[in-house]
Amino acid sequence: MASRKSDKKPYTGILAEPMPKFTILTRPTDEELAVLIDTKFKALFDHYEIESADAFEGGPRMASAWANLAWHLARDHVPGFIGAPRGRGKPATRRADDVSLVMHVELLKRRDGLSERKAVKSIAERNLVYGSEEALLKRYKNAKPVFAPMVAMFDSLAAAAKGNDVFVRVMEESLFGDDKDTFLSPG
Repeated sequence: MASRKSDKKPYTGILAEPMPKFTILTRPTDEELAVLIDTKFKALFDHYEIESADAFEGGPRMASAWANLAWHLARDHVPGFIGAPRGRGKPATRRADDVSLVMHVELLKRRDGLSERKAVKSIAERNLVYGSEEALLKRYKNAKPVFAPMVAMFDSLAAAAKGNDVFVRVMEESLFGDDKDTFLSPG
């Protein structure tokens, strides 16, 4: 999983403090500098919830601890390891009644010769599928490519049935049952 700015834990304590500026007069000994660097590294391991003892006490887990730290740092700071930014808004989800919406539109297009927009308007006016006309039209346009094989099958079945009449009757029965009288039923 890629890290994003909003997912990062901010550095605190010694990790939030820059290295001190040294001059010739204030230069620490090599030992003091080593202690400071070790302290910062141990804090960095703790920040990423990696056992620092594994990294500093040697043994078989030493390489794994340092590789794990490198991975965390790369995910947080190297653009090549950071995932693409999230899109704005809530991600679109496929609704359970999208197939019903597509089938209703296909029926109205085939039986009544309506355009997609007019078919969706008719469906919205009669609340056959929940949503406003604009929302249903958008959902239909998003669902249409997903259900393209089903629409192609409808075309093949209509051709095999020697026209739309038999196929339309089968679609009506599938959507509304044999005895239901709806606005979609032939007038």
